[in-house]
Amino acid sequence: MVVVLCLTTFVVAGSGTAIAPFLLQMTHDLSAELAAVANLVAIMSLAWGLTSLVAGFASDRVGRRPVLTGGVLVLSAARIGLALDEAFNFYYEDNLDLLGAWGARLVPFSPLHDVALPPDLDALYLGGGFPERYADGLAANQASQAAIRAAADAGMPLYAECGGLMYLSEGIVDFAQRRHPMIGLVPGWSAMTRQRLTLGYREVRARCDTPLLSRGQTARGHEFHWSVLEAPLLAEHAAYDLVAAPVPHEGFARGNFLASYCHLHFGSNPSLGPNFIAAAAKWWMQKSVARREGG
Repeated sequence: MVVVLCLTTFVVAGSGTAIAPFLLQMTHDLSAELAAVANLVAIMSLAWGLTSLVAGFASDRVGRRPVLTGGVLVLSAARIGLALDEAFNFYYEDNLDLLGAWGARLVPFSPLHDVALPPDLDALYLGGGFPERYADGLAANQASQAAIRAAADAGMPLYAECGGLMYLSEGIVDFAQRRHPMIGLVPGWSAMTRQRLTLGYREVRARCDTPLLSRGQTARGHEFHWSVLEAPLLAEHAAYDLVAAPVPHEGFARGNFLASYCHLHFGSNPSLGPNFIAAAAKWWMQKSVARREGG
């Protein structure tokens, strides 16, 4: 940089100013090149650090280990618990395919019938469905509720949408106005109403970092539900800003936990799938380190 500036001064003094703009452009181009090199060095240093980090983790008994894929830290063979039974059965098939393409193993479980989560899970995905129709059984299965609550409290990444949000709320008020206590991770009760159908495509912008989106990232999906939260969530707890929607905010986010009435399509933002698996990788690594330190 200094050499070029000196050369520019020499040429201007000795030969007029005809070629000075050219050399000044060279100076500008070189500055840009140096900045690009500096960024590359920083990226390489980060990548080297991540590579060194993941190299310290051997595959566990089910074949999981953190890996770098396309510069993204993910967990090979990440085990994602997928709620799948009579109450929970609505998912975009593309979402499941994209998670599988990033190496995830989807492990079905039933919040309605199972009394424990499958072993060795790294994340939970609770999709949509009709939990209001099975509210009696869901409320009665307190063992399943306790297992999911404990996993979330321990830091396991958890994503819930629509029916999943209802199940994670304090409870469900069915069409007959009967109240059924649920897990209680989302403040408030989800109440069914025949007078208010929420329907439409949505574009969301994350208000904070979540297991799926970093703050400011956007995604698209849809809402279709007859229930509403009896008391609107506070804006500071909302997961998303909604773009051109009837209400300004939506969802609930807290650390490793994200719940929303929106069904996000993972194809609308290519980072959704790898972000979720990266969150699973981070939690798996934290558990692995804790086990090592615990002897």
